Amino acid sequence: MYFKIRTGYKAMDFINIDETELAMAKRAQLTGKVAQFVEGDIAGNHIISITPNWNKEMGYHADYAMTGEDMESIPRKIQMGYRLLLENTNNEVQAQIEGRPIPPKIEAPNRMHTQGLTSIGDILKLEKKKCIVEDCKEEAMEKENYCKLHSFNK
Repeated sequence: MYFKIRTGYKAMDFINIDETELAMAKRAQLTGKVAQFVEGDIAGNHIISITPNWNKEMGYHADYAMTGEDMESIPRKIQMGYRLLLENTNNEVQAQIEGRPIPPKIEAPNRMHTQGLTSIGDILKLEKKKCIVEDCKEEAMEKENYCKLHSFNK
């Protein structure tokens, strides 16, 4: 995974890092201290942002301006992996700076259709009505107050 550390507002004002240098970059950004990377040194107070380097990930030239179609061609799984790595690294570095224990890593949920709602009743959590006849414990029919047995005795 590749990331850009933006240090200016021009198109090429960044250095490339990989995931092994991400925590160091985030720590430098939060503390303002100088960090040494493979491609050079940066003072943390000069770091504007740390973002995925989609150009390098997709094999484009560094100064190529990606279009919306290019972004759509990046698989969602890869985008989610980048998002999770950034979020986990941010949480980890923040905890280390504050002296807290490192929180557990956030993992992407497995999304399967069968894990979702299966009916409108699941959304509304409708309770089943009971028959209003004394001592009857049967379920009432839909749109009525009586069970099947007592529905004829209205």
